[in-house]
Amino acid sequence: MESRRLLDAHQLIGLCCLLCLGCGSPSTSPTAATPSNDTSVAAEASKASSSQPQVPSARKKSTDAAQTNQSKSPDASTASVTQVPSQPDEPTIATPTAEQLARWKHASFDPLRLLAFHENDLSGQVSFVAATNDGKHYLLGGTKLTLWDLESDEQVHEFITANTNEDERLIGFAVSPVGDWCAAMNASGQLHRFDIQARKETSSKETKAKNPTCIAISPDGKEIAIITRVGEVTILNADTLEQKSSFKVDARDATGLQYIAPSVLILASDAISSWDTSSGKKIKTYSAEKLQPATALSSNGKELVFGTNESLQRWNLTEDRAIGEYRGVPTQNSVIRFTSDGLLIAVATGSDIRIIDAVTGQILQLIDASGSTICDVSWIPKTYLLVVGTDEGRTRIWGRPVEGKALGLSPLHAPIVVANADSNVPATVAENLEVVDVRLLPKLPDAKAQPDDFNSVTYSAPVGVEEITTFYRHSLGERGWQEASDLTTPSTIYFQKNGFLLAISPFNEQPTETSVSISMASNYDVRQTPKLDEFLTETAHSSHSTISYKVSASLLQIETELLKRLPSVGWTSIVRLINRQDEPTDGRQLEFIKNGTILRVWVQRDNENAALFVVTYAVSLSKQALPIPPDAGLMEWDDNREAQMVATTSLNLQEATAFYADAMKRQGWVPREKGRRIDEDVVDLPFYWGQRDVTIALEPIGDGLVRIRAGRYSDYSWQKPELEVAGDSATDIKTAPEEGLQAADLPILHAVGAPTYETERGGNIRIELEQVSLLELSKEYEAVMKTMGWSASPFGDPTEDSVNIHFEKGAKTIYYESSTDPRGTKLLHVSGNGLLWSKNIASKELISYSNWLRNNQFPATLKRLGEFQTQMEKLLMSPKPD
Repeated sequence: MESRRLLDAHQLIGLCCLLCLGCGSPSTSPTAATPSNDTSVAAEASKASSSQPQVPSARKKSTDAAQTNQSKSPDASTASVTQVPSQPDEPTIATPTAEQLARWKHASFDPLRLLAFHENDLSGQVSFVAATNDGKHYLLGGTKLTLWDLESDEQVHEFITANTNEDERLIGFAVSPVGDWCAAMNASGQLHRFDIQARKETSSKETKAKNPTCIAISPDGKEIAIITRVGEVTILNADTLEQKSSFKVDARDATGLQYIAPSVLILASDAISSWDTSSGKKIKTYSAEKLQPATALSSNGKELVFGTNESLQRWNLTEDRAIGEYRGVPTQNSVIRFTSDGLLIAVATGSDIRIIDAVTGQILQLIDASGSTICDVSWIPKTYLLVVGTDEGRTRIWGRPVEGKALGLSPLHAPIVVANADSNVPATVAENLEVVDVRLLPKLPDAKAQPDDFNSVTYSAPVGVEEITTFYRHSLGERGWQEASDLTTPSTIYFQKNGFLLAISPFNEQPTETSVSISMASNYDVRQTPKLDEFLTETAHSSHSTISYKVSASLLQIETELLKRLPSVGWTSIVRLINRQDEPTDGRQLEFIKNGTILRVWVQRDNENAALFVVTYAVSLSKQALPIPPDAGLMEWDDNREAQMVATTSLNLQEATAFYADAMKRQGWVPREKGRRIDEDVVDLPFYWGQRDVTIALEPIGDGLVRIRAGRYSDYSWQKPELEVAGDSATDIKTAPEEGLQAADLPILHAVGAPTYETERGGNIRIELEQVSLLELSKEYEAVMKTMGWSASPFGDPTEDSVNIHFEKGAKTIYYESSTDPRGTKLLHVSGNGLLWSKNIASKELISYSNWLRNNQFPATLKRLGEFQTQMEKLLMSPKPD
């Protein structure tokens, strides 16, 4: 794995600007930069090239004063400073025309609120959720089939008892559109019909369907269709379960099956096609485009919606034609459901639910999910109540408060109170979402959206820049946002609300098409962040979301001081659990987090003066942040799909338990009862917030420390737990003493520089070699390993470009792989279960503090920072070998 090359100062400032205006987590692929972003980057690079920051004249005086105060003392650097951009002196705002207002009109919507959360062991593993026609119950199917009361949220009846055999699990389920019955089928091909009102099974049949994937019931309730993985369709009489017909379709792995008329079946696989169930003949194929197997039929049977790779397609079945599409809606592995009135569509993936206006395609609400996977959703008939099931059997009911009141249900979450605009504390995730979710901001008609992110949206529309500008001035003004200006980035329009900053960047891609980028920055003004004032020589750039300054100090001094100073004012240093890359040899890339804001810090050599380093701060937002005890200082963390966290605290177990009970409540989380465990040596605290689940696991690890874990334990963590998290339950792991060769004791022969030790995924040692013969080197290693009790077994055909050996000792194996890369560099990789990682690895070159902790298998804390600094200083003072 090649080391990441640090950018020069101008490139780095540009990258920071893109981070501020877009991508969020580095584990999420950033949106491709548009020319509008390039313009902004050029402006920022121009500012970075000057020793004095370029600021709009309207705020230059106050900004300079703030910087003067910052340079006097670290205490003053945390004081609140003037927000940017400033208000324009004479804004020129075009008045929308009546025609524009009519065309821009967006549907109003009272968002669904979480009304009920249900979790117990009665439902089993769940794959299907379906509301009954009486509007009072719903069914959960998976390892069991159970009926639940909507008002009391209690199990009413168990139709199928749980069975652990794989062939007994339900793979198909449907409620009849007429009558009060349902059908369920398991993997072995056994079909059951149940009378829901009578709470009994009325018939059962052992079908000949092998590897069935799904079933469907016709609109008149007279037919049941079954399809298998190889495309065999069987049609049964719904009353008698006797076979009426069978036929083969030209599709495999079909996972979508639905009737659109009494004798017309829609089949979704890699294409959407319709079939006559009487003759077995194909009627038509709806699209030749690559499709996703997700379909939905409106309650009146007139409109079909199905997914493609890029959008949801709408099809008028009466007129047999496409009538539109919903862009920017994820359709892969999704479930699509219409409300009874056909006005709303719920699109659920494993990680979120989007409520969509069926006419305009506007996303009205977005419900993020994590911690448990959404398996199915179902609207209660004649209501906007949505039942959401997850695979672990947790069921939630979402709806408008007025409908919840009719059931005696009140919203489970209290309204979020947003932080004061003058606060110097970054907002929490809940506060950020309460102010604005940019994914829900209105888009212009006929927008072509790209995949969006938590705080960044990009789309294009067939209008000019002027109309886009007028549109957002009008629509954001209606939502309480005030326009601000920044003279250095004229192509971007800024809006402020309660201290939060929103950026709109339009750019003409084509004469008839304009690209629009919308992004939200943290409410936190990065200029409040302490700088290394004692080393500072000049400030190169300063703005709300990015600052860059030059220092005269060593790389070791800069890193250790940053790790002391920033945590002292509440920023927790983070080491990513995912996508770890080799660190640069003459620079550092650090990250810190505070509430819902990530602070990224780059340190690199100044291009103009090699004796100086450039330090750059930039902020972005995360939607997966969790509370952290103030003394944690450093932790392993990631926010790719869910919050994953491994940290340590000096709080004892009781104090840490009290901290999380209070901190999670203040950030909107509600305690869950199932899975809650408070013992003398371990604590599990499960919580939910909306459609998110998380368990905070606490355990003493010695030395007066308590380990904190959240999310599934990552393979990349160097901190091996005594307890392993499986979903939300903790299971004891007993380990026997290991035998093998300590990685720290592996002989290092003919190396260029120090080896790289990577402990993830079992561990690996990477050694760059001198220009030595790989065949001769392998003989040297065979000899020295033999003295240590390891026998050698060459693997493959040894050549001067590649030699592989398996060293074995008892049941342990060490894999030796030497090679020559295309550039002629000779490399050696050593791995295998024979390598042990419990012995400290002495550093032979300057490395980062996090990698020093990783190499030595120390807990992730800042308590050893002094020890690290002393060891690195000794290393730097040691005479270099000739």
